[in-house]
Amino acid sequence: MDRWPALTPLRTSYIALLDYSVTARYSPGFEARRPNLDALVNQHLARVIATIERELADDESGTS
Repeated sequence: MDRWPALTPLRTSYIALLDYSVTARYSPGFEARRPNLDALVNQHLARVIATIERELADDESGTS
């Protein structure tokens, strides 16, 4: 993220996704809850995808 400044605003979303994935993987008895997953996908993951797609499109057009 430090090497690609356009991704810096995604830090909060990245950390939310990372934290949830680590908890899901390493916490015994962890159960994913639909509201949490909805928030992760609809808020954080959607933001990451939209930003990266925008950056890649800019890169392809030579404007980055």
